[in-house]
Amino acid sequence: MEGEFQLEKGIKYWMFQPGRGAEYWDEFYEKGYIAIGWGYLGDLSKFQSKDEIKDAMIKHEKLNSVPLNKSLAAWEFYKVMKPGDIVYIKNGARKIIGKGRITGDYVYDEKLEGYKNTRKVAWLEIGEWKLDDPIALKTLTDFTDYTDWLFKFENIIKKRNPGLPILQKEFKEWLKTREVDGEPLDETDIDSRVNVLLKLESDFSISIFNDPEIEQLKTLKGKVDSQQKEGVYTDHISTANISIESFIKFLETRPETVTGATSYVKADFLEEVFMDEADFNRLQSLLKRKKNIILRGAPGVGKTYIADRLAYTFMGEEDASRLRFVQFHQSYSYEEFIEGFRPNENGEGFSLSEGPFIDFCDKASQDDRPYFFVIDEINRGNMSRIFGELMMLIEADKRGQKISLLYSKRKFSVPENVFIIGTMNTADRSLAMLDYALRRRFAFFDLEPAFDTQTFQSFIESYQNPSLINRFIPQVKQLNGKIKDTFGPGFQIGHSYFIDPSLKEDTRDALYEILEYEIKPQLEEYWFDDLDIVEAEYDKLKDVLDE
Repeated sequence: MEGEFQLEKGIKYWMFQPGRGAEYWDEFYEKGYIAIGWGYLGDLSKFQSKDEIKDAMIKHEKLNSVPLNKSLAAWEFYKVMKPGDIVYIKNGARKIIGKGRITGDYVYDEKLEGYKNTRKVAWLEIGEWKLDDPIALKTLTDFTDYTDWLFKFENIIKKRNPGLPILQKEFKEWLKTREVDGEPLDETDIDSRVNVLLKLESDFSISIFNDPEIEQLKTLKGKVDSQQKEGVYTDHISTANISIESFIKFLETRPETVTGATSYVKADFLEEVFMDEADFNRLQSLLKRKKNIILRGAPGVGKTYIADRLAYTFMGEEDASRLRFVQFHQSYSYEEFIEGFRPNENGEGFSLSEGPFIDFCDKASQDDRPYFFVIDEINRGNMSRIFGELMMLIEADKRGQKISLLYSKRKFSVPENVFIIGTMNTADRSLAMLDYALRRRFAFFDLEPAFDTQTFQSFIESYQNPSLINRFIPQVKQLNGKIKDTFGPGFQIGHSYFIDPSLKEDTRDALYEILEYEIKPQLEEYWFDDLDIVEAEYDKLKDVLDE
């Protein structure tokens, strides 16, 4: 069918993940390359086969299993991938965020601080495309044989950006309004300037028609001019700089566009949060029925992170404008949270000011969509003093009822579409219990370490030494059993300690630091009256790292 995507012969199509949550995507996009880890392998070109890479991984990481996926990814990145191949950039299992063409051979770049195994890429598309069906979480996958997927996805792109990238089409239309010596540019001149920029994209591995930066384009202009004077780059001598200059002027006069919020659904939550589907369904049901919920758990179980992701699943999109975050503390008051008199900026007298909760509710009342007020460390504040007369209004069956506020006497109600999510640290003995009158207005959901979830297991596979952390975690779970029996489930060691980015590059050293400077002090707080237990448990964990 005319206009539909056609496979290019003689090239491969790849799926690539730039770190968990696409954490390296911005860097790769800006600098025009992709890279993989496993830095301990050094320059991959020294290996003669995939098996040699596999054996090196087993030896370095002291693996008990064969790293088939990782060794294949390293080998294919170095040996199989070629200039001209297409690479799709994914963010997790259900989202594509970019597409590019490989423009360079494999290079081991010692100067880079992070991943040193690189390939140059010219970016062709950037955006965000949600997938109906999940794809593999592997770092690199050859997708050439997945022709049905390729046709389906490429035609989705074409429907959003039919024919050409949006900027390319807009630039052509803009050029039609330009004049040279009082005469409008003809079609030949217009096509020439566009084609020159397309060629420069490929020659210099730079994105021009997809989210370009003006400073980057100015740098390109200087580089082209310099190389042409030196006789290094001899293409488009008469038109290269004028094409770049006209594109920069187009960008400077182009009105800014506002993009919509990114969609966010249940599948995104389960991909990003270490929680199984049954717990998510229960959590969502509680919040829907009660409207107020407190996520309760030990440090490191992801309470605050889960709160905003849960809010986004209700919204169906990542809309931060409908999310408000505050943190309670011992001196927080009604006057700060609801309303009160505050000093005027000129230092003369006081005026009545609304607090964040009143302001947020007023905003939500003008909208039918759900709004979420997140209170971190909710049990650090004196709840009765902070909420005052609003204790009644936050109940699910009291929404919409009005009462007079203490200072302004204005009639106020909490809208139906406002949800409150609190987080509560159960391991801090200094915190008071929640007021019982407020307690019955919230549902409580206990969060425990998520070491056994599939999401966590998949995540640690991206580490430089996953076998080490797979030996370390069972000892942590054994320690958690002892903590649970002695102090209760709310005092366990959370999984968040082990999702530190430093673990990806140097797993052993990072674990030493986490054990010495984070876990051990926490144990000393628990067993402050019996430090022999602390030393015994610390030694067990350290023995794993010393193996």
